[in-house]
Order: sequence, then C-alpha cells, then structure tokens
Amino acid sequence: MPGTGTSSRFLYCFYHSIYQAEVFSKLGAGVRSTLNQTDLLDLQVPIIDLAAQARIASFLDKKTAEIDAAID
Repeated sequence: MPGTGTSSRFLYCFYHSIYQAEVFSKLGAGVRSTLNQTDLLDLQVPIIDLAAQARIASFLDKKTAEIDAAID
C-alpha cells in the first residue's frame, strides 16, 4: 500500500514502465530471475508531488486509450 502522498496509479505506471524496459531481468537472480522484496525496495522511485503524479498517470491512461482505440 503506498504511503500518504503517493498515488497507487502512478506507482503502477512507474513499475510497469521499468518492467517493459526489462529492468527487472537485470535485478533478479537464478534461471527465472526471481525478485525478492529487497530487490524491489532498492529501486529508486521518483519523488514528486501528488498532483504531478496524478497528471502523469492521467496522461498515460489517456494516451494508452488512444493507442488501444487506434489498434482496434
């Protein structure tokens, strides 16, 4: 659960973007590149105000919807 002043939607977008960039693959160990809590907690998350987080998440949601509509 995100702390006060952190948007769960922003965190989802952030973690999804680093997943897409295959950052997790470089962090994990073993054949399946498993991650543990320490691996995730060691990632630096940008600290920006809640309003900016909301604007970023909203922008990404809007653009994703436009891309999905174009694909359909």
